[in-house]
Amino acid sequence: MNSSTAKTRQIFTIFHELWHLFLRNSSIDFLNKGRVINYYSFSSRIIEIQANKFASEFLFPTSEFKQIVSQYAANEKTFSDLSMIFSVSKEVILRRYLDNEMVSQSEYDALTAKWAEEQQNKKKSDKKVQVSYYYRDVLSGRTLY
Repeated sequence: MNSSTAKTRQIFTIFHELWHLFLRNSSIDFLNKGRVINYYSFSSRIIEIQANKFASEFLFPTSEFKQIVSQYAANEKTFSDLSMIFSVSKEVILRRYLDNEMVSQSEYDALTAKWAEEQQNKKKSDKKVQVSYYYRDVLSGRTLY
C-alpha cells in the first residue's frame, strides 16, 4: 500500500486486492500509477476490471447510486460532493456515471487526466518533506511498540 496516496485510494486498493485474494490471484502494478490495464493480457485485464468493480460496488453500491443520482447533475461539484459523502475518490463516482452512460468516455478521460494533473501539481507545490510514519516515530524518539 502506498501511504503517499489519498486515503480514499488506499481504501479502494484494499478492496481491489481483496478481490484478488478471493480469486487466489495476484498482480502488482508499479507502472503508470495503476493505469496500465491496457497493457495486460485479455484474461488479466478482465480480472483487473472485476477487482475494480468489486471495490467500487463495495464502497459505493449501485443501489445507492441509483437512489441518489436523480438528485445530482453530472458535473465536477457533484463528483466531489459524492466522493466526500461516500469516502471514495472522484474517479470512483465518475466511473459510476460512465458505467451508467451518464457521461461519455471522452468526458471520463478528460476529467481523470485533469484530476491526475492537478494531483501532480499539488505534490510539486507541497513544500513539506514526506516521511513515513516509521521514520517519523524513530526520529521523534517515540517507542514503536
